[in-house]
Amino acid sequence: MLANLLEAPRAYKRSASFVYDSFAIIVCVYFSICLRMGTFGVDITGKEITAIAITLFSSLFIFIRLGMYRAILRYMTQSAIVTIIACVVLSGVTL
Repeated sequence: MLANLLEAPRAYKRSASFVYDSFAIIVCVYFSICLRMGTFGVDITGKEITAIAITLFSSLFIFIRLGMYRAILRYMTQSAIVTIIACVVLSGVTL
């Protein structure tokens, strides 16, 4: 399966990254709500869904605009690290 992913076209790899980031943002926001409440039995209301949706869409927009999906990283450079940190900080500020 990993070999198929590595040999896939660039558009497929970007889509896979986009789907993974969407899933990861949703799960992380849910776990942060659970951590704040101190339990996993949290009732998700409209406020939480709205917060998750705003965070998800704005974070993905920020990731796209800052170039997170433009290139497949083979080597971690200082500019890539700065971009990743900026994306994470802006996503956190949005939340």
